[in-house]
Amino acid sequence: MAGSKPRRRKKTERDPFEVSLSPERKVELAGFLLRELLYAEQARESIVGDNNRIDYTHQRYEGGQKLTKATPWVGAANLGSWIVTEAVDALLARIVATLYSDPIWVVEGLGRSAEFAPLVESYHQWKAEQERLQSYLSRCTHNALIEGTGVLEISDRVIKRKGLRRMRALIQQDEATGAAVFGADGLPILVRTKDERYVDAEEGEPAVEMVVSDVVRATDGPSFRVLSLKNFFILPGHATEREEIFGYAKRFYRRFAELQGRERDGYYQDVDLLGERGEREQTPQEYRAGVDIAPQVGETAEKELWEVTLLSDLDDDGFEEWYIITFHLLTRTILRVQYQDYDTPHYVFFCPFPRANSVYGYSYAEDKLGSLYDEHAALRNMYADRSLLATCAPMKVIEGAPWNPATHPWGPLQRIPVRDMNEIQPLEVKDVPTSVTHAMQMVLSAAERLRGMNDTTTGQMAQQDRTLGEVQLVTQQSWIRIDEVVKHFQEGMEELFTLHHIILTNGLEGRTDGDPLPDDILLSMTSLGISIPAGEMTTEIMRGKYRGKPHNSVEGSDLSKMRGDFSQLLTALTQLSQAIPMIGQALNNPQFVRSLVTQMARVYRWPDRQNLLAGLNQMLLQPPLPPQPGQPAQPGQPPAQPPQMGNA
Repeated sequence: MAGSKPRRRKKTERDPFEVSLSPERKVELAGFLLRELLYAEQARESIVGDNNRIDYTHQRYEGGQKLTKATPWVGAANLGSWIVTEAVDALLARIVATLYSDPIWVVEGLGRSAEFAPLVESYHQWKAEQERLQSYLSRCTHNALIEGTGVLEISDRVIKRKGLRRMRALIQQDEATGAAVFGADGLPILVRTKDERYVDAEEGEPAVEMVVSDVVRATDGPSFRVLSLKNFFILPGHATEREEIFGYAKRFYRRFAELQGRERDGYYQDVDLLGERGEREQTPQEYRAGVDIAPQVGETAEKELWEVTLLSDLDDDGFEEWYIITFHLLTRTILRVQYQDYDTPHYVFFCPFPRANSVYGYSYAEDKLGSLYDEHAALRNMYADRSLLATCAPMKVIEGAPWNPATHPWGPLQRIPVRDMNEIQPLEVKDVPTSVTHAMQMVLSAAERLRGMNDTTTGQMAQQDRTLGEVQLVTQQSWIRIDEVVKHFQEGMEELFTLHHIILTNGLEGRTDGDPLPDDILLSMTSLGISIPAGEMTTEIMRGKYRGKPHNSVEGSDLSKMRGDFSQLLTALTQLSQAIPMIGQALNNPQFVRSLVTQMARVYRWPDRQNLLAGLNQMLLQPPLPPQPGQPAQPGQPPAQPPQMGNA
């Protein structure tokens, strides 16, 4: 292979091409990417193609097509079914309420990191709320239920930051002798990049120690993006396990002017080869939503690009590594080739119903409820058409009768001229038979069985008369089926925590100071005995070994049940403290009291939790007052001192 091994650069000094590729190798790589992207689209054309399966499934969620059609007559009903919409919304609400709890993750620390695990847990929760993570999780979950697999991209939010740093600047060398080159002033000439930056010297290369002021790209926390399977492909498309995947491809659009700006910032290269013609076209979803694509001319022209995360050995070091390659398919232009940060793809998959023979999952809307949607829609149209015929029956008119509907329309208070009372008669059409109504009930019952949720869990009132015990029993069994789906989502949440933690840690590394923490976190950590220097989160704390587990379950998202469990817990603790004095003393532990009040505020939706816990912390930090003489000491209080007797 013609490529040469590159010199690794710091994250804040990256070039568009961290891997030096010869022109022949660029052409070879562009041909490989073109072939694999076309293969990936062809393999899933029946699923992701325009007006194919994914578009049709989204259309089902939206309630079908237009309200009228031309068959069996002009203006006949063309009703969709609400089964998919109702089922997806009900399961979506349950999953999001379960996943996005407080806290989202329970953080465990290994070794010395265990001391700061509560702080890291609170820090992740605070940052997730700032990043509006719930909205991205909700959209990704919605895609997962409709398309079968939800894809959430998490990456660095890159900003420009100016700062001083000490470096070993590379000295220019003579190509023939390898000696250092000096200028007319007798000082060594330093190597600079196209954007006038000094180059770091490698070990053994001539260099000058100096302090420079750079405007660099730095991480400012995570950035999220929800991807549809119409614009995201796994390479190869037939992969059945994660180990078989060698690439991920994401299609996205950028304005030509924005690409030129990124090229000036050193992010892309060869942008001018793309041309200025707009490549954004209207999609079927945009057509159904009534969204037109505005004309694209000059700087507003949007270019269709592919970002390929590829596992390959582009640097010829004998090891495959993950690379990020930005590729323009139409012109076969490679805009950048960089090492993938953290050596792992930044895509998190949520698969509620996994397949045994594919990395893609079953679609809840299509594979589970698709046939019932069609049956229910057909019965609704049958019911509506037959009801219309029975209500507004066609007229029988004797041939040659003078009645003209155009001049004498049928309707209330109309006068219709006839020569004989039998010239015009309505056609007798019987109303909808009960068999149609019975069939619709059977479809709804089958949908309830397939989705695993009864009327109570979906927020509906059951039509049949059921006892409270029967409703609770069915609801508990429904939770079990929903809990299985939630556990598949929780696997993705664990991967999300790992990437979230890495990006937050890297964001702190680029700062001269720590990240100031809010008062409620500082107060809660003080009550736990955790010392936070200067009240800031630092890189040293985040660098520990932590694991984030999704904390909630399906039953934990039911506040009514949690309130009942909390009340029963208080009753049990009261009885135990009376029977076992040691437990009564443990109940006065400040950490236990804070945990109890925190759970109470959560299940009872206390609106001002911060002030509640702040006042509690001040009380808990004060030593308990001793009881008055003659009064029994409470558990955890020092015994009363007997009164001192004076000398007689």
